[in-house]
Amino acid sequence: MADVQVTRAETSQAQVKITAVCRPDWLHTNNNCTKGIAHIILAVTDDGVPALTSYRRVILRVRPDLLP
Repeated sequence: MADVQVTRAETSQAQVKITAVCRPDWLHTNNNCTKGIAHIILAVTDDGVPALTSYRRVILRVRPDLLP
């Protein structure tokens, strides 16, 4: 799994920054991590009564050669 940083998460223009291809391996599950994957869940709630929420998943495939 890739390491990501999300800013402005409570706005309509959240920003996702990939900070590393692989997260620190504190559970010993990232064996031979050569490419990362990040799952971002988007939730949008309207102002209706009752309020309705819709969810979408965005899957990012991180390539180490594209990171700064």
